[in-house]
Amino acid sequence: MAYNALFLIHYRHGCKKELKQTLDDLFEGMNIDYEISFTEDKYFESLEKEMHLMNLIVGLAAVCMLISVFGIWSMMSLACQERRREIAVRKAHGAKVRDILLIFVRDYGKMVLVSVLLAFATGFLIAYNWLQQYPRQTVISWWIYLGIFAVMILVITLTVGNMVLK
Repeated sequence: MAYNALFLIHYRHGCKKELKQTLDDLFEGMNIDYEISFTEDKYFESLEKEMHLMNLIVGLAAVCMLISVFGIWSMMSLACQERRREIAVRKAHGAKVRDILLIFVRDYGKMVLVSVLLAFATGFLIAYNWLQQYPRQTVISWWIYLGIFAVMILVITLTVGNMVLK
């Protein structure tokens, strides 16, 4: 006659191997078939799809960032090519590199600000709606958007600065 029983054992975090060894030693001489499964293993198995989704999103974000940098690079290259005479005249009249950079920053800063506001609003709404499907939710902090904005400004500044200096 076979009996099935379920035992819940509370153990100290990080001592899974020791617990398994102790149970193996305990049941070895009793000729009992048993199976050990840990709740945290089942939990992480259930999160496997979310981990794959996270990896996919990170990869797509990297590709989008690369495409954005190439787009900014080509747009600035075209703008510098079209405004080459204007830049030369300004330099001939004593304009400094800083003044020319400020012209480009002013022109394209507005475009960056509008795109950042649209992207952050869209990203927040998508993330908020996605998090609504989970019973335990994380808070979408403002500093995440500030960090993203700082990285965007750094990439754009380096790209624009490089093109204008050329």
